[in-house]
Amino acid sequence: MSRINNVQDFRLKYNSKKYKEIEKRFEQDNKFHSLHFLLSLLGVINKKRVTLEVNKAADDTEYSREFSLRTTYDKYRTEMDSYYALITILDNLDKQYDEVIPEMAFEVTSTNDKKFYELTNIITFYEYMLGGIDILYDIMFVYDDKNVNVADAIQEVLESSLSPNEKMNDILIEEILD
Repeated sequence: MSRINNVQDFRLKYNSKKYKEIEKRFEQDNKFHSLHFLLSLLGVINKKRVTLEVNKAADDTEYSREFSLRTTYDKYRTEMDSYYALITILDNLDKQYDEVIPEMAFEVTSTNDKKFYELTNIITFYEYMLGGIDILYDIMFVYDDKNVNVADAIQEVLESSLSPNEKMNDILIEEILD
């Protein structure tokens, strides 16, 4: 049996105005999956998760953003599957390898008859992505929305995150030593 995902498009309604401000700065030529990965990482690092139900219920239709995951996933399947898996693994460091890797991190629609947004790895990824929007927005626009100040703010965060006390380093080091 082949490992296939029956991918569905994603409609962002939660914090979509902030997302569009972030997206403008990243001009990714339809490589939004990389920005989504960054947002998800920020969500995981800061333990900020927003449920997909909150996204569905958000009433920000003026700024809502539709992502054609069906098209993008076909083109960037390996990267996206890796992103989904990594975020799921980082979210489940307290669980056993045999439970996380086959059953959660690399879960696909073809192996268990679940819909795309019912898969553990997809839910985890997009919930942390939603949580990362506020975090990245606050980082980028700490001064104002001028490009030079946005760049300065990002540089400051990157420089401070290279310290040995950075949260992600601590998580990875702890896992390596265990």
